[in-house]
Amino acid sequence: MFPDLLIPLAQAEHLSEQHQYETLAWGGGLIAVLLVGGVAIRLLRRHVHTPSGPPEGCGFTLAELKDMRARGDLTEPEYQAARRRVIAQVQAADLAAQRQRQRNPGAQDAE
Repeated sequence: MFPDLLIPLAQAEHLSEQHQYETLAWGGGLIAVLLVGGVAIRLLRRHVHTPSGPPEGCGFTLAELKDMRARGDLTEPEYQAARRRVIAQVQAADLAAQRQRQRNPGAQDAE
């Protein structure tokens, strides 16, 4: 059976019809496995490269800042200043991620 796979399709006229179907089935199966594997790798890379949660260095989330203000740990001006810093850091991290995706569009598809 294996030597039959090495025969070019143009010379496959002498093969039985059963061998031709078997060769096509194996070829189609191989293509299907490659496609499924490629999709799985892309999904896995996307999952691995997707940040989950606030970017490093933020310190606090907005919810934590609201809780601190509600407990009286922060005054309103302190809360507003911290809130602006957190939002600026999140926006900067998002912009950096967008630039990375633009520089490497193949990685975006594979992510």
